[in-house]
Amino acid sequence: PKCLLCHTVPGKGIGLLEGDAHWHAALPTDEQWGEIFAELSEKLAAAIRTMQDNPQQHEQMRKICRKLERELKLLTQGSKLEYIRRAGNADFCYLAVPENMLDPAVIPLEWGIVELTVKPRGFKLLREAIQLPEVTEEGRLQLALNIASAASPAACFANGVESNGSMRRPPRKRGRR
Repeated sequence: PKCLLCHTVPGKGIGLLEGDAHWHAALPTDEQWGEIFAELSEKLAAAIRTMQDNPQQHEQMRKICRKLERELKLLTQGSKLEYIRRAGNADFCYLAVPENMLDPAVIPLEWGIVELTVKPRGFKLLREAIQLPEVTEEGRLQLALNIASAASPAACFANGVESNGSMRRPPRKRGRR
């Protein structure tokens, strides 16, 4: 496995959001949306004023607009955790995280938190999940299909089936040393 660690500033460039990890799991109120859009509009207008006179800056302006569109899309869709919770596919949602890597306060209260421990190897329940309302049988089936589809390449490999469907010898089980 590979890992990319980044030191970022949450909400960079938006006064209300900047530096506040709370916004990883929360959505702004209507009043806060107004503040956010007003600030973004001001920044966009300032960028347009400084770039209008220079043709070379038009490409830079297009890049800024594309970035702004992406940021607005992220803001309006909410965080990935919120998206998963709203999908209504699971009765309970748990987040598994490495030991001492997360402040539980930044995770929505509906989510349970399981901390993966190194010594002893295992896990520790930090917080129980709250049962989510409005979960349908179709949603549960969709979740099961997503899990099965994500696990199928590893299961096929372990049983000697290549991605193209051809058979090969399954990998040998490792013996203990």
